[in-house]
Amino acid sequence: MVPGVRPVGGLALGLFIVPLAGAAVEHVEPRDAGAASGTLSTVQQLGSALGAAVAGIWFFAPIHLPTSPQGPDAGTHLDPVTSGWLAGAEDGLVVAAIACAVAAIATVALQRRRRQAA
Repeated sequence: MVPGVRPVGGLALGLFIVPLAGAAVEHVEPRDAGAASGTLSTVQQLGSALGAAVAGIWFFAPIHLPTSPQGPDAGTHLDPVTSGWLAGAEDGLVVAAIACAVAAIATVALQRRRRQAA
């Protein structure tokens, strides 16, 4: 693992998750705050699971293991696992970057609409 990734990730979670939870229950009646918080937690867990599944699909899809080491493709390619991992990592990072860009654009658009409504 790259040194420093965990502290940065932890800092990012602290900066975004707590305000998000506050925003989720800000305009909810006090008696419904628990349900709103539970819904937020459920959606976060669902998003995490789906995100990991989609990233995993993109990451592992290029890996094609030969059915036989003596098959017709033997010796004509790089190690299929190594080349598959590299291609999968590249594709997975592109998909993750696109998802982050879409989320950032949606966040800015929703904030603008919220400010105009207020």
